[in-house]
Formats: sequence, structure tokens, C-alpha cells
Amino acid sequence: MAALAAAAPKPIKALFAEAEALLRKLEDGGDADDASTCVSLLDDAWAAAAALDLFPAGCTGDDVATADLRYALIPDLRARARSRVRCTDGPAGRLALVERCRKDRARFLELAAALDPEVAERDDDDTDDGAARAPSALDVRRKAIERHEAKKRCAEALAEAQRALKDAQTPEERDELERDVIIAELRSHAATCEEAITSDDRELDMLRRMASNAPPQRVRPPQNADAAWLLGARPGGQNGGLRVLRMDRDDAGTVRARRETVRSGVFRPSHRLPTMTIEEFADLEIADAQERSEREKAAAAHKPTIEEDMRRRDQLEEESDEEDTERYDHARARSEAWANWLEEHPRGAGNKGGSQL
Repeated sequence: MAALAAAAPKPIKALFAEAEALLRKLEDGGDADDASTCVSLLDDAWAAAAALDLFPAGCTGDDVATADLRYALIPDLRARARSRVRCTDGPAGRLALVERCRKDRARFLELAAALDPEVAERDDDDTDDGAARAPSALDVRRKAIERHEAKKRCAEALAEAQRALKDAQTPEERDELERDVIIAELRSHAATCEEAITSDDRELDMLRRMASNAPPQRVRPPQNADAAWLLGARPGGQNGGLRVLRMDRDDAGTVRARRETVRSGVFRPSHRLPTMTIEEFADLEIADAQERSEREKAAAAHKPTIEEDMRRRDQLEEESDEEDTERYDHARARSEAWANWLEEHPRGAGNKGGSQL
């Protein structure tokens, strides 16, 4: 009997409650590995709802019992859980995942519009001119603001309905308010779902462009381990660069193979690359010019001492600087010393090469 009880499928109420609690844990920062479990539970719950025919074709809100009305949230909850599943096969896997989330959300909005006239009316307003012309940036912003305001109004209406249910006095009033709370919850989920569909459409557009622009990967399968090493094969078809097998002999004459990886210098330019931008070079030139200007100004303002003054006697006479007797005497002594040196060392006196022959 225990085995039969374990093999019996769980009722939809238990599946829905378990999945809803697990999704709440995921959205509060729980382990992302539980997302697949949550999706599986919601799949079973939706299959049970289909088996019970809770939402037949053409049904309205009046055709569904209050106890079964919340199960219309299953497609939206499944999309939220599926969006948190970890994808390990790149953009293609993420594309398939987001497409399934988009499909679940569209199914939920369709069901919510059938159950609630207010959701159906909002959907009609949102799709008035979608096929007539491409929306402008102003239209996109206006729609985003409208969705945000609708989401805020629905959340406030849900909170107000929950407060009213809490304050209910009679069972009849409580039954009526319970249905109002579920309808308000459907409207709140629909507003959130419309915003999520817009985000899904943007991501799908980006992922489809990535998939169309991705070049096909063609990797030649290596014949053996040495061929795999020489080709630089990696798991997933990625290569690690050109590899070379060098053969040489050691001192004993034994042939040895050395495996080397040629990486640096293969794709380098033949010229030296710049080390700074033009703006940085201009800043350095301006600073150098300012420093030279300051040095020239300081040199012009500096008056040399008598020992530093290298002017000759005739230059001092031309510049009418004869009243500076010390400077004049110093220049005359320097000129006389130079004249004496020239007299003692005539031109060519240092050339002794001819006298040695």
C-alpha cells in the first residue's frame, strides 16, 4: 500500500503549493539549481489542470470555480521559474529558453484575458496600432510608463482586496472577497507579465542576431594524440595557437623532440607602436617649451660676475662699459694672455710628424 501511495500522482493543489513556495524561495535568492525542479512541478500541475479540464476553450471567469481560478497563474509562474534555469550551451540554449518563457507568458495573458474583461480590454489598447507602423522612441517610452503605472495600480488593488478579505465578518462575504482577491492577483500578474514580455522580446532580438552572425565552427578531428597536440586542439573546438615539434640531438647523439608553442611575435606589427596619445605628447611639448622660456628669462635677468664675463676688451669698448674698471682690466688681462699664447705657439707648431722621418 505504501508503494502504491508513493507511485500515485500528487493532486494539483499540492503540486501548485509546493511549486509556488519553491519559486518564492528562488526569487528571494535561493539556489538556482532548484529552478528545474520548480519548472517540473509546474509542468505536472499544468498537466493535471488540463486533465481536469479546468480551463476549457472559450471559458470565461464565470465558468471557473473560485478554488480553481488561481491555477490560471501556472503558465506565468512556470515562465518565471524557467527564466532562472542555468543555461550551459551558450546563446543557442538561452534563445530556446527565452522563447519558451515568451510562449508561457503569452499563454497566460490569453487565459487571463478570457477570465477577466479588464485584462482583455488592456490588451486591446496595447495592440491598437502595433501592425500599422513601427513604434517611435516616444511611443516606446509612453508604453513603458503606462505598463509601470498599471503594474503599480494592480499591486495597490491587490493589497486593498487582501485587507478587505482579512476584515471580512461573514462566510458569504469572505467567499465573495476571496474571488475578488484572486481576480486582483490575476490582474497584477498580467501587468507584470506584459512588462516581462517586452524584456523577452528585446533579449530574443539580440540572441537571434547573435545566432545569425555566429560563424560555423569546423574543427578537423585529430587522428592521434600527436596530431591533436600539433593542431592545438581544445575541447569545444578552440585552438591554443600554433605548436611546433622540434627535433635535435644531444651530446650523446640521441634524437630528442622538444614541443614548443609559438605564440609571441606572430601577429605583431613590424613597426614600433606608440606609447602615448597625441594629446599626451602635446602636453609634454607645452611643458618643455614653458620650461625653456623660464630658463631664457632667468638667463637674461642674470648679470654675470667678472669671472663669468667672457667679453673681450674691444667688445667692452664698443658697449661703453669702460667705467667698470675691474671688468675692463679682467678682459684686458684675458686678451693679453691669449695673445701671448698665440705668440708662443705659432700655427703648425704642434705638428711633429715630419721631423720623425
